[in-house]
This record gives sequence, structure tokens and C-alpha cells, in this order.
Amino acid sequence: MCVALITSLVSVDVFVRGQTVGEEAERALWPLVSWMCGVWLGLFGVFLLLMKKEFRGSFFSFETASTYAQNIFLNGRSDEAKMTIFEEKERQWRGIRGEVEGFVRGNLSRWKEEQPVWFDSAFERLILGRVASLPELVRRR
Repeated sequence: MCVALITSLVSVDVFVRGQTVGEEAERALWPLVSWMCGVWLGLFGVFLLLMKKEFRGSFFSFETASTYAQNIFLNGRSDEAKMTIFEEKERQWRGIRGEVEGFVRGNLSRWKEEQPVWFDSAFERLILGRVASLPELVRRR
């Protein structure tokens, strides 16, 4: 977006230099362009202010959705934090699917025994549907 703003300023300058624009038209053109840039920057600022605070950083980030989703699991400090990966689209965490399946497989019996608040029957059905190797694991027990 900043590139578009700079490009428009450069384009106006190239136009003015390449054309035989009267001095009066040139004097009128730059205030108009400046005003339009100011309005654009103001609206962009309003856009950022209206954005939820937790999403502002992601607006300027180069991190992809897949990397973000995978970091949820890889950097999660608790089981509950790690399991929020199931709120993301499955294709976004395909790269670490083996790690997710191994983690779930290794902790499923403990979660069933301890029954943490976040591990209810709906969540259990969700992970059983998403982790292909789990239905066989559950049937064997």
C-alpha cells in the first residue's frame, strides 16, 4: 500500500515533467495529489484503529497462515494452547501433522482420565475426526 502511494506520487511527477502542463495546472495538481495522499493516510490510520488490537501485528507480518497455525502448536506452553491448532484449517498444519498426531496419541488417555475443562466430548469427537490414526487407537482399548 505504501508502494502504491509512492508510485502515484512518482507518476504525477513524471507526468508533469513529460507533458507541457501549464504552470497554473501544475500548481493546482500538487495540492490535489497531496490532499488525496493525506486522505488516504488518514483513512488507513482509521482502518488500523478500528482493527482489533491482536490482529494489528499480523497486518504488517510476513508470516503465512500455515506458519502461524504451526507456531500455535509448536510454541504452545500448555496442552490446551497446543490443541487450539484444531481451530485452524487442517491444510495449514499439514507440515507438522505427524507431531500433532503423536502428541494427541501420547496424551489422549491422560486427558480422558484427568478430564481438563477444555477436553469435553465435542472436542474429543473433533480430534478423533481430524487425526486419522486415533479411531483405531480408541477401538483397540
